[in-house]
Amino acid sequence: MIEIVKKHGEIEIFKSYSKYIKSYKIYCLFFVLLVSFITLKFTGIFFNFLSIIFIIGYIYISLFCISTEKIIIKEDYLIIQALNNNEKVLYSKKILLEEVKKVYFKNTFGISLMLDPGILNYLFNSKQKFMKIETKKNYSFGLFLDYNDFLKIDAILQPKIKEHKDKK
Repeated sequence: MIEIVKKHGEIEIFKSYSKYIKSYKIYCLFFVLLVSFITLKFTGIFFNFLSIIFIIGYIYISLFCISTEKIIIKEDYLIIQALNNNEKVLYSKKILLEEVKKVYFKNTFGISLMLDPGILNYLFNSKQKFMKIETKKNYSFGLFLDYNDFLKIDAILQPKIKEHKDKK
C-alpha cells in the first residue's frame, strides 16, 4: 500500500516495507529460540552456528534494510529516495522531468539476491512487481508494488511530465 501526501507544492509518495521487515525479525527470533530449546541450553544460543547466522540476519535487517521508498515530485524534477528504519537516507537520486522518457509497470518472475531486499523476496513473494522510470538510465520504485498502486502513481506523474514538456 502506498501513501500519497501533498504539501507545499510538492507531492510525496511513500512505499513502506515495515510489515515484511517485522515478519522477518519475528522469523529470526523464532528460529534462535527454537535452536536454543533444541539444544536445551540458553547459553548454547551464542555458540551454535545456526543461531549466530540468525542473530546476524536480525541485526542486518534491523540496521541496514530499506524500510521505506519515497518519491518526491516537485515543479521540474522528482527525487527517488530509499530510507532505512531510522529514516536515514540510504539512496537519493534527482531526475529531471524533461529526461523522463517512459514510466511503466514491470512484473517479472525472477529472483535476484542482488536486489535489496532480495532475501525478503525469497521468503514472501516470488514475483517482482515494480515501477520503472526510464531516462538515459532505468530507475525502479517499489519492489512489491501492486498494479493499482502503480496506476495511482502514474495518474499523478504523467500529467506532471506532460505539463513540464508542454512548457518547453
